[in-house]
Amino acid sequence: MDEKRALQRFALELPVRMVSTANGREKITLFTSNICSIGAFIRADQPYPVGTDLEMEIFLLSDLPGKDDVIQVRGRVVRTEDAGMAVCFDETYQIQPCEHGCRQ
Repeated sequence: MDEKRALQRFALELPVRMVSTANGREKITLFTSNICSIGAFIRADQPYPVGTDLEMEIFLLSDLPGKDDVIQVRGRVVRTEDAGMAVCFDETYQIQPCEHGCRQ
């Protein structure tokens, strides 16, 4: 099968802490299996339904102490599979140094 994606995806396993409209504001932590500039595939045994809005923190963990960063972004579930869910990111996001909680 030919690859139809216009953007390069990176096979990165990054921790994602998220809050969804589907779970009543409870935070859960899952992991990406791949990511690009406009979205990610997030592994989940019980993916959220298509159309679910999410608030996410994607953690960029460094080997250097105190150098972790976090991407704060909103997104929406656009596809689900047995292995997880595809999420499309909002166009606005923030990358900030992680002050606490990145390694939890």
